[in-house]
Amino acid sequence: FKNQASRMIESAHGIDYSLVCFRESKEKSISVSEILPEDITDTSKLKEVLLFQSDKVARSARREGLYARVVSIILKNNQFVSYSHQKKLVNPTNATEEVYKISCELLKNTWKGEPIRLIGIRLADFTSDNQKQVSLFESESERNVDKLQSVIDDINDKYGNMKVMPASMKKKKN
Repeated sequence: FKNQASRMIESAHGIDYSLVCFRESKEKSISVSEILPEDITDTSKLKEVLLFQSDKVARSARREGLYARVVSIILKNNQFVSYSHQKKLVNPTNATEEVYKISCELLKNTWKGEPIRLIGIRLADFTSDNQKQVSLFESESERNVDKLQSVIDDINDKYGNMKVMPASMKKKKN
């Protein structure tokens, strides 16, 4: 081993004099999935799970200051066959309501109607700036989504998850 013997002995004893470098790593994706306690074939129950998952991944993205360009859902049936579907967004988002709407749309287009055992949402292809195409027909409230989400997050952090949410996400009672 010649001149490497002392280095090998030090390494064997856990001694290393090299500099420690820390690199910041950006998140590549944020996801959450849930194994369901039973097979579910009811769309409204699957959407209810997607609502909570949408809030969880969107809040994680907002905490990191990230906006996702891709939203995808993951489904696994009771035969353990999994499949997923994703949508590339024109305008990046980290808004819970938008993630939920897109995930429901993906569920509608992807789900084959079989019993579902696992469901999940993934956000990916992040950017740190929220540049988006402005529409002439966009309302003032749509422009202030980031401020609204921040206030909702503060309230939900203090009083518990999903205590406050947009009315459009509230389950409709018949």
